[in-house]
Amino acid sequence: MTTLPTTSSIRLPRSGGPGGQVLAMPSSPMGAMMPQAAQPMLTPADAWRVIRGNFWIILAACVVAGIIGGGLWYWQLKTNPRFQAKGWVEVLPQVRQDPSKGTQVMMNEGIFDLKVEQRTQAEKLLNEGLWSAVLDSNPKIQETDWYKSFKKLEGVQTASMLAKEDLAESFSVLPRPESRLLQISMITGNPADARDIVQFIVDAHINNQQQATRDRTSSELETAKQWKERYTRDMNRVKDRMSSLQGSLNSGGSMLNLGKLNVKEMEIGALVSAQMKVSLEANQAAAQLAAVEQLIQAGNDPAQVNQMVQLDPTVSRLRAMVDEYDLMLESSIKLQGPESRFSQEMTAKRDAAKAKLAGREAEARATYRNQLLDSMRSAVQSNRAESESLVQQIDSKRNELGEISSQISEYFSLKDEYDSYKVLEREMGERVALLQNALRQETSGIRWSNMPVKPDTRSSPKLEIYLPVAIMLGLALSLGLAFLRELMDTSVRSPRDVLKVGPMNVLGMIASEGDDPQLAGVPLHLIISQAPHSIMAEQFRQVRTRLQHAASLDTTRTIVVTSASPGDGKSTVACNLAAGLALNGRRILLVDANFRRPDLHRMFNLPNDVGFSGVLDSVSNLDSAVQKTDIPNLEILTTGPKAANPTELLESQLFSDFIDRALEEYDHIIFDTGPLLVVSEAVALAPRVDGVITVVRAKKNSRGMLSRVRDTLKQIKAENLGVVLNGVQNWGGGYYGRNIKTYYAYQNAE
Repeated sequence: MTTLPTTSSIRLPRSGGPGGQVLAMPSSPMGAMMPQAAQPMLTPADAWRVIRGNFWIILAACVVAGIIGGGLWYWQLKTNPRFQAKGWVEVLPQVRQDPSKGTQVMMNEGIFDLKVEQRTQAEKLLNEGLWSAVLDSNPKIQETDWYKSFKKLEGVQTASMLAKEDLAESFSVLPRPESRLLQISMITGNPADARDIVQFIVDAHINNQQQATRDRTSSELETAKQWKERYTRDMNRVKDRMSSLQGSLNSGGSMLNLGKLNVKEMEIGALVSAQMKVSLEANQAAAQLAAVEQLIQAGNDPAQVNQMVQLDPTVSRLRAMVDEYDLMLESSIKLQGPESRFSQEMTAKRDAAKAKLAGREAEARATYRNQLLDSMRSAVQSNRAESESLVQQIDSKRNELGEISSQISEYFSLKDEYDSYKVLEREMGERVALLQNALRQETSGIRWSNMPVKPDTRSSPKLEIYLPVAIMLGLALSLGLAFLRELMDTSVRSPRDVLKVGPMNVLGMIASEGDDPQLAGVPLHLIISQAPHSIMAEQFRQVRTRLQHAASLDTTRTIVVTSASPGDGKSTVACNLAAGLALNGRRILLVDANFRRPDLHRMFNLPNDVGFSGVLDSVSNLDSAVQKTDIPNLEILTTGPKAANPTELLESQLFSDFIDRALEEYDHIIFDTGPLLVVSEAVALAPRVDGVITVVRAKKNSRGMLSRVRDTLKQIKAENLGVVLNGVQNWGGGYYGRNIKTYYAYQNAE
């Protein structure tokens, strides 16, 4: 055997015919049969299959559980019969006699809620304190057989403690819907004891309720009396104060005299009007004073000053003198001319008079200006003084009015307060009378409706309870075990288990040879040719048909058949698939590429002197190495002598040369290899062919192994054509129980 020169590249699918060009294979050769998502772990169909598969176990478990339940019922019937005594009590709102109306009234009217009261009374009847009081203080209950049975068991716990524990389990209080009734029941082994216990506990509770009501009523009565006395004291205090105010108002002549109040208010109104008028005049005078002062500061005189200057006698006389000199000067100028002596004398006199007039006017203006300012300031001060006096008078009047109003307001307020205390004192007196009357009545809020009677029939055990419960427990246990086995079983048994692994195409299922009645004496590798009417042959033909739909056989010409582990039946599937394709008119070369454990030469009873190893060494040996079979169009290439380096041979160019040479004469080459997860030859061969078919042995291979096969093929970029589920057995709830019978019945029908 020569040393291999180079490693060949991964082979792509070929086009049809010898020597055809290499074509790209579709990325998903499985077509519409490829599932898109993993299926749920347990579907309704799986659940039904599990139930059918374990039907007899489930049935046996239910029967055994029913027998056990019946036995327990009979044992309890003989050793521990139980009797239930029932009594009925009625929950009522508490009523009292109204002395003012002579009728009964509800004490807790407005807050009475029937459901709340029922629950309250039920909790009180179930209170351990009540039980302890009855057990410790009632000698009759201590004489019952029920209590004496706990006397015999005294040890760490006393009889009373044991009795209360039994009451917690056997004593019950149930409110009856849409009624005021409570059902009180007790279950014991002695019917008379059951009746007595119910009566003792309810009687004690009724007595406690009555005593609590009396205590509460007495406490409320004392409180009501105290409040009545307090209201009486407050009423007298208010009355005394009203009398004092009445006397004070009478002494002032104003005994609630609202007319005098109006007079006071009118006087205050008149004073306020006068004060506002004086205040307005003062403001106007102040404004005029400010305007005059501002005008004087600006160098101008007010009109009043100018008028007073004009009316001044001295100024008037001097102005007349100036006017007279002006007339004389004008006449002199006309007669004698301006240069005459007389004209000049008149001019001098006129100028002297004018100077004197101007001085007098300035002096008068200053005098009259000061007089005007003093007069205006005096008027402002006078108005302000008058306004302040009026304000003081107004305040005094208002104080007088306020005092009278306050006294009157206080009087009326006290009168309202007196009326309120009078009403409260009367109401509290009525409440005192009501509570005093209630003390003479027996009010507990609960009473007997039907006294308990001695039961004459057993309440337990009941066969109609024991038997169904036991059967249901047996059914639940058996179903739980069945589904637990199903969930813990990770083996591949059906196409649904394959789908749980992931998107893998199922090409078909092959039944177990023991379930096919027509396979007696037929070699498994020749089923499709020697037993063509068997159901296994039919299933191999279905695998062939689905393979044609999953991958185009015109381009998928080289196929590897492998498995996850040894003994999965891959050689049987490879032989029958090759025979099926050959019988379909295709020339098939079946190659035994399992150098570790070759089987094809033994299965077809052929020599193994030359074979695949020799052809890989020299492609020219192909014709002499190929051996014919009895099946038309099917030839076999055995392994030949075991090669020292089979993996390297399959990865070399020699293998690619062999493929090219063989496809010149054959339509398809099918390789039977070793298990993919065990030997490396299968891993080396898978990516160098057009597709890989994985054979899975039902109930032997696990989903984990199938997942590893899928991941390995994906990692080495091999085309996974699909999975053949081999050796599917006809077990209870399996896939072929009815299918095999239906197939042969249909085939053999006339």
